[in-house]
Amino acid sequence: MWHTLYGRLALLLLTIVVLIGVLLTAVVHFTLEDYQEEVAQKLHRDLAKHIVKMSPVASDAGVNMAAVEEVFHHAMAVNPSIEMYLLGADGLVLAYVAEHGKIKRERVDLAPIHRFLSGDALLPLRADDPRQVDGQKIFSVAPLAPAAGYLYVILGGEQHENIASLARGGYVPKLVLTAAGASLLFALIAGLLAFGLLTRRLRRFARKVEDFRTGGFATPLMGVRGTTTAVDEIDRLDRTFDEMAGRLHEQMHRLAAADRLRRELVANVSHDLRTPLAAMQGYLDTLLLQHERLDTRAQREYIEIARRHSQRLADLIQELFDLAKLDSGEAQPQCEPFAIAELMQDVAQKFRLSAQQKGVTLDVEAPPAAPFVTADIGLIERVFQNLIDNALHHTPQGGTIRLRLVPNGAVARIEVSDTGDGIAPHHLPYLFERFYRVQDNRPAGGTGLGLAIARRILELHGSRIRVESQPGAGATFHFYLPVTRAA
Repeated sequence: MWHTLYGRLALLLLTIVVLIGVLLTAVVHFTLEDYQEEVAQKLHRDLAKHIVKMSPVASDAGVNMAAVEEVFHHAMAVNPSIEMYLLGADGLVLAYVAEHGKIKRERVDLAPIHRFLSGDALLPLRADDPRQVDGQKIFSVAPLAPAAGYLYVILGGEQHENIASLARGGYVPKLVLTAAGASLLFALIAGLLAFGLLTRRLRRFARKVEDFRTGGFATPLMGVRGTTTAVDEIDRLDRTFDEMAGRLHEQMHRLAAADRLRRELVANVSHDLRTPLAAMQGYLDTLLLQHERLDTRAQREYIEIARRHSQRLADLIQELFDLAKLDSGEAQPQCEPFAIAELMQDVAQKFRLSAQQKGVTLDVEAPPAAPFVTADIGLIERVFQNLIDNALHHTPQGGTIRLRLVPNGAVARIEVSDTGDGIAPHHLPYLFERFYRVQDNRPAGGTGLGLAIARRILELHGSRIRVESQPGAGATFHFYLPVTRAA
C-alpha cells in the first residue's frame, strides 16, 4: 500500500496530523498556563499596594516588623496561595513567613520589580521566587516608605503551584485536548477520503495505461472520452492520453499496412523486374545459340523484342527512382506562375502521334482567357504525361481522350477523361496504390506506378487527385491548382 500514491499521501497526511497534534498539545499546555498567570497577575496587580495602604507596615520612622509579620499571617491565612516577603531597597529578603529551610534565595533581582512598577510591562511578568534557587513566579509589589524597601507578594506560591499542577489534568484542559484531537481525527479521515477520491481517477488512469502497455500498444482503448470537457490536470492528462493512444493505434495500423504494402511492393518489383529480364534473356540466348540458322528478319525481330523488354525495364527502374525521390522529399516543387492551358496543349501535342496510331482522338478544352496557376511546371507536366499514358492504355480505337480546364474562383479544376472501358467500383480505392493494375494482364499495360507518382506530385503541391468512373462509361481524373491571376 505504501508504494502507491494514495499510500504515500495517506502517510504524509498522518505524519502532518500527528505533528500538528503534538504542537497543539504543547501550545495548549503553555498558552493555558500563561493565560492563567496573566489573568491572576492582572487580577491581583494592586494587591501589594492595597496591603501597604491598609496596614501600617512602614512609616517615616522605618519598617514596623511586628506589623509586617501580623499582616503576613493574616493575608496568607485569607489567601494561602500567596507568599509575602519584605525586601530591602537592594532586594535583600528581610522578612517572610515560612518554615526554616524553605527559603533558598536571600536576594531578589529588582529589574522585574522596577519594570512592574513602571506600569508598561507586558503581563504575565515573572520575578525571582525566594523558595527556589532559579525559579520565577508572577508577583505583585509595592514600595514601602522612601528607601524602606518593597512589599513583595508571590501570587503563584508553592501551594498554588501544587493545586495548579493538579488542575492541568482537570476537566477544561482535557476538554480542550479532546476537542482538538477529535478535530484532527476528523481532518485525517476527511483528508483520506479526499485523497481517495482524487487518486481514484489516477488509479483508473494507471490501469488504463497498463492495459494499453500489456496489449502491445496496439489494442484500442475502450470508452475513450474524446469530447469530455477537461476539468483539471487529471482530466486533461486522461484526455491527452486517450488522444495519444488513438493516434498511436492509428500509426501502428498504418505501419502494419505500410509493412504489408512494402512486402507487396518487393514482390511486385521482383515480378516486374524478373519478367522482362527473363524474356530478354530468353530471346538473347536464342539469338546466340541459333543465329546461324535465323535469317536477318528473325534476328531483327528477336532484337526488337529484347529491346522492348529492356525499355520496359528501364522505364520501371526510372519510375521507381522518381517515386523514391518524391517520397524522400528530395524533389521539392519549385512553384512559379505559368499558363496551364499552354502546358496542356504542349503535352497533348507530344502524345498526339501515339494517339493517332491507336486511332484515339486527343482534345484539349480551355477557355480563351485561361488563368495562370502557381505550381512546378515540370512536375505538373509529369502528371499530365502519366494520366494521358494511362488513358491511352485503356481507351480502345475510336475513343477520345480529353484534357479540360475549368476555372473555379481561386482554383482551377483540371480534368483528364477518356471513353474507355471504365473502372469497376471495387478498384477505385486502390487505383493510386503502387503496382496496382486494373487489367495487369494486358500486354501494353504500364508499370503500375504512373498514377502513384501523379498522386504524390499533387500531394507535394497540397492538392489531391480523384477519379470518377463507371464500368463502360470511361473515367475522369481531376485535381485542382491555385490560380495566380487571369490571363
